Amino acid sequence: MFKLIPGIKRSVFRDNDPRAKQADAVFVARRPQVLEKSRYTCQGCLYRSMQTAKKPTKLQVHHQDDDHHNNDDSNLAPICGLCHGYPHLGCKTASTGGGGGLASDAQLAAIPELAAADLNNLLRAIGAAMSDPNEAAVAKQIYDVLCERVLPVRKAFGTSKALDFAGAMSKLNSVDYAARGDAVFDLRIVWKADVLKKAGADMLEDHPSLKPSSWHASYGELVEEALASQA
Repeated sequence: MFKLIPGIKRSVFRDNDPRAKQADAVFVARRPQVLEKSRYTCQGCLYRSMQTAKKPTKLQVHHQDDDHHNNDDSNLAPICGLCHGYPHLGCKTASTGGGGGLASDAQLAAIPELAAADLNNLLRAIGAAMSDPNEAAVAKQIYDVLCERVLPVRKAFGTSKALDFAGAMSKLNSVDYAARGDAVFDLRIVWKADVLKKAGADMLEDHPSLKPSSWHASYGELVEEALASQA
């Protein structure tokens, strides 16, 4: 499993690498095999993104050691877009791995009672419900509760913006960066609503049977738990 700890890209960016095209050519050739081997399952949150002849998977592939020249299978981790944001705080540009630079549209929140993987799956479901007329109000209610958890982060660090954390991490030496988990282990990424709606739409395209209208029993329990945590 891929550990979801907020971080940044610290090695050479493709735009500054004269050998990037050669590395990416190898990566593009190996990417389909890596995805198939994982059965199109995110190694961060275990979300499964379907692959068909007419619809390619939405999963992305991450270089775990941050070196896009290392295209060994053991270094390539299939992960969803939400999970891919964790090692790329503040990233604004798309990548060959499929990343769309979503981490710049995020804030960090103190939600230690939920593992990052579980939160990503909850956020994906919230995004799907936001686009359902009958569930949108409840989805927003839960989302607002989660968004309030950025306040303790602002108080402790002076900011909750992913871009600001990325800037601070870029100034750390290698030893301090490796130990960043001590400071940010309990922090989770909370995405903008439009990002969640896109993730939710992708989920419903992958799994049409998971319509929000079928969630009533379990969804109500989630609302109660979310509101209880706010009290």
